[in-house]
Amino acid sequence: EEEEGAAVEEEAAAAVAAAARKRRRGGWRRRVRRRLWRCIARRARGAPASCSPRTWSGRATRGARTRVRPCPSFAGCGRPTGTPWSTHRKCGTCTTSPPSPPRPRSSGRGCCRAPPSLSSLSASLVLQLSVSRAHPPPPPPPPPPPPPNWDGGRLLGLLQGALLVVQSALLCRMCVMVRSIDRKALLAAAAGSTDSRPEAKPPSRLSLPAQIEAGEPLAALLLDHAAPLAALREAYEAAGGEPDAYLDPFLLRFLSGARGDAARACEWVRGAVRWREESGASSLRRGLLRGGKVLDETEVLKLLTLCPMLLSHRTGGKGGPLTLIHVGGFDASRWYATQSAAQFEAAGLMLLEAALANCDRASVEAGRLVRREILLDYDGLALSHVAPRVLLRQRPLLTLPDRWYPELVGRVACVNAPSLFAAVYRVVHPWLSDELRARIEVHAPATSAAAVEAFAPRASRPAVYGGSCERLPDDVAEHTGIARLEPSERAALTPGSKLAGYCSAALS
Repeated sequence: EEEEGAAVEEEAAAAVAAAARKRRRGGWRRRVRRRLWRCIARRARGAPASCSPRTWSGRATRGARTRVRPCPSFAGCGRPTGTPWSTHRKCGTCTTSPPSPPRPRSSGRGCCRAPPSLSSLSASLVLQLSVSRAHPPPPPPPPPPPPPNWDGGRLLGLLQGALLVVQSALLCRMCVMVRSIDRKALLAAAAGSTDSRPEAKPPSRLSLPAQIEAGEPLAALLLDHAAPLAALREAYEAAGGEPDAYLDPFLLRFLSGARGDAARACEWVRGAVRWREESGASSLRRGLLRGGKVLDETEVLKLLTLCPMLLSHRTGGKGGPLTLIHVGGFDASRWYATQSAAQFEAAGLMLLEAALANCDRASVEAGRLVRREILLDYDGLALSHVAPRVLLRQRPLLTLPDRWYPELVGRVACVNAPSLFAAVYRVVHPWLSDELRARIEVHAPATSAAAVEAFAPRASRPAVYGGSCERLPDDVAEHTGIARLEPSERAALTPGSKLAGYCSAALS
């Protein structure tokens, strides 16, 4: 027993040394060693162990046959080497205590071996213990935190309590404001103040464009925006502008176009004054306010002989000067050949200045800010009207209202618009601002009659548009200067359109 114990210890020490040497050699040797341990453990449990070449040598030799030979250790047993010890124990021909066979050497192709002896099992166990101590297993991961336990009812109760607190605070604030207002009124009534000056109104909650759209009185607008308008007046005079009797509505348009921003409006007014002096628009305004007529400009008269247009034909549905243009009767080819781009810009500048002067004068007379209303009739629209050269020549005039004439155009109605109108609007659409595009209405021929009737009253429309005016009214002829023209000149106006002969008829 002492000799066997010493032999076991020597084998264990040799196995440990051999394992250490193998560990230092390479990774594939460690894989072979791990597979060897598994085979030894299966043999110790009595389970059938695999003796494939992959298990012993670590090399993949699929399809290779295991070498089978009779067991040399058991007398009368014809089973192949590598049969589990439990099978040998059940065999009657095998001895009950088999001797320890010599350990077979492993070849490149693998081999079979006899059941392990006690010494080999003890050596493998010692080797496993040494390796497990040198490489302890990693600690288990910590358990995940438990999910939060949300109490929905409690959270809903907290939110309801917070809402009640906020509502109570707002109600208390409103009560304090009402009490303070009543106290001021009682004190003013008890004092019997004799001050006849009107009390300054607090600024309205509506923006300036919304106030203008709602039709608030001009005096209220000037009072609500007195400080910005004073800054605009100073900027206008500092830039060299000449004040006139209608300067307040003129400056109010710039303030509305800037959405109430006084700094932006002042910068805009300075640039407008410089542009008006360079283009001659300021001199045209002075002449119109002194009694001049729009037809005093010869280029405007030439344009009216090419494009059927009625200027300031009384008022529209919102009280602004009404302008009617029959686009389908416009002779685009003749206009492009007889009137240059500079002449057309001069005529357009005169038309805009006349419209601005009329709107400022009407604003002061009506007591509210008045804007221009335009009715465009596209009946008879042809390809010549949408030619690129025609649209490109009209572009500078179409962009002027957004640049230097803010809040001049109140609304635009495009009636009798055919399918070709989509091509025109697709080209002109990028040239206009969002505010101006929002004021444009487009109506198909089926709905144009109702749109025209709602756009302007019957007394302001010619008979061809369902109105009561069979001929050009006297007030329109005097206001625009058509009454000063010769019969031949009046006959040349609005030719070849629905309005042909409308201006050449005798005054009623």
